[in-house]
Amino acid sequence: MNPEQNLEPGQYSVFDEMEQTPLIAAGNGLRFVNFIVDRLVIIGLIYGITYADSAWGSGIVYEIIEGQSNIIYDHIQWSIIVALLYSVMEGLMKGKSIGKLLTGTRAVRNDDTEFTFKDAVARSFCRIVPFEEISIFFGAPWHDKWVNTTVVKIS
Repeated sequence: MNPEQNLEPGQYSVFDEMEQTPLIAAGNGLRFVNFIVDRLVIIGLIYGITYADSAWGSGIVYEIIEGQSNIIYDHIQWSIIVALLYSVMEGLMKGKSIGKLLTGTRAVRNDDTEFTFKDAVARSFCRIVPFEEISIFFGAPWHDKWVNTTVVKIS
């Protein structure tokens, strides 16, 4: 039974208010906590995978991550790995990451459509752009601006 069935036309329902609750953008403090937590999780995952790989004797991951000594190559490699891990996290959890889970926030699309895995990938690869991390000090971060998303409070 639909709770709004018994309403007369134009009559107020508490469900109307719940459906129209405006989303509140997460502040820079919450976003900074998300960034720190997510980076620590990703670094832990990378080193955990590298350790497990070398413990099992193959060393393939170690060679991929640590095998080169060119600083530009290393930066590109790490950036792609971080973007892939962010994509998987946000894509599987529909706009959340470990940091966002802890702070009660989520990435949403600005046009009110469902957050997709494609959005997660786009946001994540925007993070590769040099100095993207400091874009938050000049308005919305580029990975939000370019993909038409926002991080909002959900709790």
